[in-house]
Amino acid sequence: MEQILTFALGVLLVLAVAGVYNMFKTSKQVKKLTEESVNKEREYEDNFRLLDIRIDQEIDRINRVHDDCIKYTDSRTDKLESRMDTKFNDSAVFCDGLFNTIDAIKSKLKKK
Repeated sequence: MEQILTFALGVLLVLAVAGVYNMFKTSKQVKKLTEESVNKEREYEDNFRLLDIRIDQEIDRINRVHDDCIKYTDSRTDKLESRMDTKFNDSAVFCDGLFNTIDAIKSKLKKK
């Protein structure tokens, strides 16, 4: 009976030691996984922050391109308007000359 009791206590002692070993091993793994989780969370936050910065940069770039397009279109429109004004003024001067010539011819014809 004494041998059975000693055997049983020996087995329990081995199981207790194995349980304590597994507990410490699991504790180390939990700490490691916790650190990895914290690191992944920081990495995620950094990537998210960098993504926000990149999006803001792209929005600024698009706004600059839009403003440049507006400026270019405005410049071209002003240039076209200037050309049209010049042509219109030239045509108006030509028409005035024609009317004056026609009036001069009419007055000459009336005198005759």
